[in-house]
Order: sequence, then C-alpha cells, then structure tokens
Amino acid sequence: MSLTAIGCLRFDARQPVLSSLCDEIIMDLSQTHRTIPPKFFYDEMGSKLFEAICGTSEYYPTRTEVAILKKTS
Repeated sequence: MSLTAIGCLRFDARQPVLSSLCDEIIMDLSQTHRTIPPKFFYDEMGSKLFEAICGTSEYYPTRTEVAILKKTS
C-alpha cells in the first residue's frame, strides 16, 4: 500500500491491476462518471488518420495546445 500523508490530506497511489482491456473498460464504465479512454477508439488506420488530421491547417487545437505548453515552459 502506498499512502502519503501531508497535513490532513492523504494520497493513495494504489492503482488496480488490470488483466485485460475488457477489465479496464468494465472498471471505467463502473465508475460514477462513466468513461471509455480514447485509446480504445482508434485502430492503427484510425490513429494514422487522426495524426494526419492534427497536422492540417484547419485543425487548430493541436497547434494551440503546443503554443500554450511552449509559452508556460
């Protein structure tokens, strides 16, 4: 168990051990705020297509995020 206490706060760094993708999805959908991580949305071709879209001039979020990160570092 990995617990760290700081003042009145305690942080629990334990993570569940997941044996499969199915286990991870079940765990994510079992939470109060149900989610599925985006990594499950793309196969190899979909990932390549998304990377290509991110490189287009019309897709500004990637450029905006990189500019913000450069500005703050």
